[in-house]
Amino acid sequence: SLPRLTRVPAQALQVSQIKQVRLLIDEAILECDAERLRLEAERFESLREIGNLLHPSVPISNDEDADNKVERVWGDCSCRKKYSHVDLVVMVDGFEGEKGAVVAGSRGYFLKVRVQTPARAQKWWEPEGGLGEMREDGGVPVKKLDLEAWFPGSGAFRELVSCSNCTDYQARRLRIRYGQTKKMMDKVEFVHMLNATMCATTRTICAILENYQTEEGVRIPEKLRDFMPPDLRELIPFVRPAPIEQELSKKQKKQQEGGKKKAGGGNARVLEEQMQNMDVNSA
Repeated sequence: SLPRLTRVPAQALQVSQIKQVRLLIDEAILECDAERLRLEAERFESLREIGNLLHPSVPISNDEDADNKVERVWGDCSCRKKYSHVDLVVMVDGFEGEKGAVVAGSRGYFLKVRVQTPARAQKWWEPEGGLGEMREDGGVPVKKLDLEAWFPGSGAFRELVSCSNCTDYQARRLRIRYGQTKKMMDKVEFVHMLNATMCATTRTICAILENYQTEEGVRIPEKLRDFMPPDLRELIPFVRPAPIEQELSKKQKKQQEGGKKKAGGGNARVLEEQMQNMDVNSA
């Protein structure tokens, strides 16, 4: 057999025997390749069960609010303002909440700005539409950075967008490489895969409303004025009262009415007691 064949007896083989040995070697190569492929597939399936590892710079904690690491802060994040975006969007008459709730549920809404989607949008959406979803394949992003904005109406930071860096965890499976070719005999480098939102428009609108509010309305940031209608390039005026003030006035009115009822009821009880204690001959 082929495994027992050594150098010494091989020298004594005839030509026909050598040809037979060559066939045995070819069969052994095929068997070894099949076994190699089976073992590689088994190893690959085992590696798929191992998730991506966190980057050393990521804090390990059960409370992301208390132990989250702040990378950079820009601007004044200590100012406080009167109204939140929930009130401001009503004050500028910017959305329709009642009809939106009927269509999409309690949190549904419609923006009142009437726009028309360009016809060319469908042309680029077809090839690009499938790129938005991210498959983690059982792993987790090695590092995620959140971009948060200061909301002075509620006095808190709120997330606008996030960017997850999976490093080369997915790029290895997809074989997305960069650098020199194999002919240069250089080490293969894999790209880092990112999952990020450039700008979450609705969240950004809420941040602009709260940070640029004034007594008269919402001031338009200078960089956005060229995209606004001519009559709204400087300021979006308030056209409705704040819902929170309406709720407070209704609550105060109810409290005042309740106090009057209590006061009136007390006088009636006193008069009734006096009538019961009166003597018939006291007149």
